[in-house]
Amino acid sequence: MLPPGFQIRFEGVKRAIAFKDAHWEIMNSTQPSARAKIEATMRAYCERGPQHIPPQRFKFEEQYEHGGKKTRMEAFKARHVRIYGACGALEAVSKLRRNDFGSRGHARF
Repeated sequence: MLPPGFQIRFEGVKRAIAFKDAHWEIMNSTQPSARAKIEATMRAYCERGPQHIPPQRFKFEEQYEHGGKKTRMEAFKARHVRIYGACGALEAVSKLRRNDFGSRGHARF
C-alpha cells in the first residue's frame, strides 16, 4: 500500500518506484539526457533489482531504522544529477527526492 499522495511511476518484477507529484515535476525538470539515463536505470532496478546496475548509475547510501521500520537510502545517478530515495524494506517502494540534503549530506524526509 502506497503512502497518501504517491503514484507508481515505474513498476517491474522485483520492485516499484513511486513519486509524489511535486517530486515527479522535479524529475521532469532535469536535463533530458540525464533524465533518460535515470529512467532507464529505474526501469532496470524495478525489473532486475540493484545488483546488476553499475555503481556509476546506482548507489546504496546507508540503512537506518525509522519508526520501527528499516529503511535504506539509495541514489540513482546520471552525470551531475542525483535522485535520492528511501526504500522501505517491507513495502519495496522508493520515495524519491532530488537534492534534499541535511547538513551532513543525508536526504531529509
